[in-house]
Amino acid sequence: MTLSTQEACAIVRDARGEAIVISTMSAMNCMDQLDPDYALGLSSVPLMGGAAGLGLGLALSFPQRKVIVLDGDASLLMELGVLATVAGARPSNLYHFVFANGVQFNGGANLALAGSRPVDFCAMALALGYASA
Repeated sequence: MTLSTQEACAIVRDARGEAIVISTMSAMNCMDQLDPDYALGLSSVPLMGGAAGLGLGLALSFPQRKVIVLDGDASLLMELGVLATVAGARPSNLYHFVFANGVQFNGGANLALAGSRPVDFCAMALALGYASA
């Protein structure tokens, strides 16, 4: 099932409760439009590639609070090592979503992702030790 960024972000908004939501790239823009005043929403730009690491730090700092990371495929490709770091820490309160839209946001332009084939982020996360993907 394929969802648009707007559909996926609306689902997260409706289900987040009091979660901290860290978003980057297309999800960041969408979440800002859906609920610009959400006090627990953080944008990780200009920290492209840093959303999962930021989310991990917050999840470990606030273990009683759900932390949701809305990552971009190009962003995650910049920092693939974070998957191993998150898997090693095993935070039970971190939910990491990747928007695999095949584009890299760069200022006002969309650039194609590096490589010629889709990246299987779920397989990588599972191979590194994520509990589920």
